[in-house]
Amino acid sequence: MAKLKFDTIKLHIIKFTEQIDSVGNLSKKLPSYALEYSNRFVREEDRRRSIMTQYFLRKFLSYYLQVDFDKVAISYSKSGKPYLNDKINSNLKFNYSHSGDYIVYAFTTDNEIGIDIEKIKDIPEIDELSRTHFSDEEQLIYFELKNPEEKKRLFYKIWTRKEALLKAEGSGITIDLKSLTVLTTNEKNANQIKIKFLDKNWSITDIMLDTHYSSSVALNSVSYKKIVIYDKDFNLLRKI
Repeated sequence: MAKLKFDTIKLHIIKFTEQIDSVGNLSKKLPSYALEYSNRFVREEDRRRSIMTQYFLRKFLSYYLQVDFDKVAISYSKSGKPYLNDKINSNLKFNYSHSGDYIVYAFTTDNEIGIDIEKIKDIPEIDELSRTHFSDEEQLIYFELKNPEEKKRLFYKIWTRKEALLKAEGSGITIDLKSLTVLTTNEKNANQIKIKFLDKNWSITDIMLDTHYSSSVALNSVSYKKIVIYDKDFNLLRKI
């Protein structure tokens, strides 16, 4: 297979509510092992979401790899990170995340990538979670804020950055999240940051997809890549 070259990170955004009526047709196109996985969910809503997630992942991979839909073979590491089966020799890297009404997919080449999206909700124990999961510097920035809404948004900003980074790294390593700093005093208002993690260079970018959600993408690279956002039909939505 020819080597691909993406100078950007390509994101695809799907809204569950806009696709819910098509689940029956989508399920017929999935390979049996993917459908079996989705059918293990007890709640019907979870089963439908899983079917949509699996279908669109294969649709996008089929497009970028230029292979038939039924030839797309996906495997998962022990930590749950998806990757292309060894039968497909490609430098394409990808990840996905879902929360609330959204599924977000991220694609690029050569560099490991991770993405996380979280619906912003009230968390009664938010301060305690910050104490147990944020570094000393992150806590200093967080507890300086007095406005509850600002604190909540900053909490999710830090949280999605850490999740995206761990998903990109993908080894499933267990670390104390307090030892990982993804927000510094000097860059507390920036929507991008470069850090060193496990002796590798990483760049993290925050993505505003919806005012009620927080999302970040992490890339194993010393430099940032531009981000281009598409819908399910490859229509350009915007660039970051």
